[in-house]
Amino acid sequence: MDPNQQPIQPQQPQQVHQSQQPQQYQPYQPTPPLASRPWHITKLVLHSLSIVFCIIGISIALAVNPTVLSLQVVWVAPEAAVVIIWSVAKFVTLCARGKKDQEQHREGFT
Repeated sequence: MDPNQQPIQPQQPQQVHQSQQPQQYQPYQPTPPLASRPWHITKLVLHSLSIVFCIIGISIALAVNPTVLSLQVVWVAPEAAVVIIWSVAKFVTLCARGKKDQEQHREGFT
């Protein structure tokens, strides 16, 4: 060891004092995705196809056995009716909100 060199002192770990504040709960606030015009058009086309296929399904069931209470009609008609009602409700919703959605997107709101 060199006499001119000072011995190396081990460094003491520095204690960092942070104020212990409890974490506050912040509820999750999801932001709805922006629905673009092509997405609205796609939904309209898919719901239109859904209605067409439901009508075709009911027609095929009636063609197989024309009695209204046949097994084919009883199995197909309730599901098809629900799908048609759902799609018509979507059409009404999209048409009613169409203007409002376009105005909000123009203004930058979601």
